[in-house]
Amino acid sequence: MTSILQDSPLSVAPVISASPSENSALPQRKSRSQTVDIVKGVAIILVILGHVMQGMNHRHLLESSAYYLSEIFIYTFHMPAFFFVAGLFLDPSLVKRGPQGFAFEKVRSILYPYALWPLLTLPLLPWISQYESGPRPTVVAYLVNILNGNTGWFLFALFFILMLALLTRRLPIWLRLLLAVPLSYFWPNTGHHGIDGIFWEYIFVVTGQLVGSRINRIEKLNKGIAAFGCLALFAVIAAATLHYGRSGLPAFLFIPLGLAGTAGLILFAVSIPVPSVATSIAWFGEASIGIYVLSEYFQGTTRQILFQVFHTTAIPPHVILQTLSATLFPALMYHNRKRLHIEWFFKRPVWKSRATTPDRPRQAPVA
Repeated sequence: MTSILQDSPLSVAPVISASPSENSALPQRKSRSQTVDIVKGVAIILVILGHVMQGMNHRHLLESSAYYLSEIFIYTFHMPAFFFVAGLFLDPSLVKRGPQGFAFEKVRSILYPYALWPLLTLPLLPWISQYESGPRPTVVAYLVNILNGNTGWFLFALFFILMLALLTRRLPIWLRLLLAVPLSYFWPNTGHHGIDGIFWEYIFVVTGQLVGSRINRIEKLNKGIAAFGCLALFAVIAAATLHYGRSGLPAFLFIPLGLAGTAGLILFAVSIPVPSVATSIAWFGEASIGIYVLSEYFQGTTRQILFQVFHTTAIPPHVILQTLSATLFPALMYHNRKRLHIEWFFKRPVWKSRATTPDRPRQAPVA
């Protein structure tokens, strides 16, 4: 079984406004958590790297054992980390917005970009398909894939997991865990990635809810201790990957290794000794939604430039340049979305009714 989150559209972590006396058990934050942004930054880069390598593999250009093992290693934890982070501040988000406000916000910031980009791409399918490795889908099949979560499965699964969390919010956390574990282990692989992801990944959101404000304690760890813990956790995942080889990891390791890798990313974020490096990685994390929805366009364009203009199939330039273009350019667009007037790329605008907008006072005529 293989497998985006503060004020960005993938965020489930707005700053809460309730007083500490009312919500003493909930995370209280006055600003973004750099640790969380670093986790998202590393995870989204790994997502893009995985997509780039998969594209090369589908074209029979990257088929070594090292590729298959690295793919298994990456997919062990990079998506669980996103769901875990989504759960960290889910409860205060519910407190701030209320159930209806929470649901509406997630429609605007998650379901909207999920549906928008496939629909914008639909007219371009005849042109795009000639550069893809798989067969061209029919329009009907393409639309069905949007409905069942097979297009950009992560946003689809994240939205419905958050709705599930909304419905189960009154249950004690232990009962939610008791529900999530068997769902993750026993839900069958139906081939519909978005639907399957709801049940497989729900455990990581619930675990994030369980940790909640305790993440603040981890951020205070000594950097050396954090670095040692990070290396130890990733060593365990690497050992398991090597032990089971290309046959893949057994299903019973999905949750423990997903949590181990997520913890490793958090410890890595805490252990970074150079502030400028931490800030740079966090910059990508803040733009994770932009990278997620726009990366394939930049990745595909870069791949075709290397194929058609430079006539190269060499692995290093493809992996490096595709990953760089598919992360850097979308991140730049996201961070400059207001200046470029493209906020609607990532979050559904709210149009104010003229009836609710007070009329401007008329200026007196100039004599």
